[in-house]
Amino acid sequence: MVLVWERNWQVGENGIAAFAADDGRRLWRLDYRSSRATWPDTVWFAGGLVWHRTGATDLAGLDPLTGQPKKQISLRGGYCGGCMRNIATEQYLVGTRPLNFFDWRDGAAHGFRGGRHPCRAGVIVANGLLYTQPHGCKCVKEALRGFIAFAPGGDTSPQAAARLERGPAFGEPRATASPAGGEWPTFRHDPRRSGAAPATVEVDLRRLWEAQVHDQRLPAARSRTSGWPIPWAGTG
Repeated sequence: MVLVWERNWQVGENGIAAFAADDGRRLWRLDYRSSRATWPDTVWFAGGLVWHRTGATDLAGLDPLTGQPKKQISLRGGYCGGCMRNIATEQYLVGTRPLNFFDWRDGAAHGFRGGRHPCRAGVIVANGLLYTQPHGCKCVKEALRGFIAFAPGGDTSPQAAARLERGPAFGEPRATASPAGGEWPTFRHDPRRSGAAPATVEVDLRRLWEAQVHDQRLPAARSRTSGWPIPWAGTG
């Protein structure tokens, strides 16, 4: 079992310790400093090694039994590592901004800008797919928005395409991407999440009603000793 902690995230002071699962004895401990303060406690287990960052783009793979370095790689091209912890698979370290795939063997980057995740949420790698969620990112403008599952490219030969079965909707006109008139059938109006409708409104607008909503006010708490209400200094 490997435990990870941060001592000072602003300067990237971190620690790793490995313990034996059978009797709980500590096998080794490593205190190290990362060059980036963002997500300083990020440690991955892949290829039988415990990986941690040793520089802006450098990673060290440690023996899980001894803590001794077994491999060093440098991530090449397109590495950022912000907004969310990177995600490790057995073959790749998946970056988060953008979603580049870094090979554990040599650190080579395979760029992918088709998807993005919300900040502090991250993507999900499962079932052989990569899942993304709706986001408002402006860092990767090419990224598609929405709940999307990306799959490997697979076989794109004509023989593979011939195996596809045509469904009952094949050849039918596609539905328009934007709802007609002033309809608002889905979240933020349409699949592009534009938040706008082409409806026409009158030039002279008037207010029909208004109400004050205290949606951030918390109920008063009572002291355990005196029983008097304690005013809240902040909001929820």
